[in-house]
Amino acid sequence: MRVADEQEPVEAGDLVFIPPKSGHAIRNVGDEPLVYVSATSPPFDRDALERPFRYV
Repeated sequence: MRVADEQEPVEAGDLVFIPPKSGHAIRNVGDEPLVYVSATSPPFDRDALERPFRYV
């Protein structure tokens, strides 16, 4: 998981706090499918997202 300038491995059960307006990304380096839950507060306007982040 990368958050701003930091990168750390994460595993099942980990919680990652992402400060507002911080760049972030996650990559699956294992053999099993990656499943994660994302929550935002306050909610964002999904229709205002730019490509490639727009939901289809």
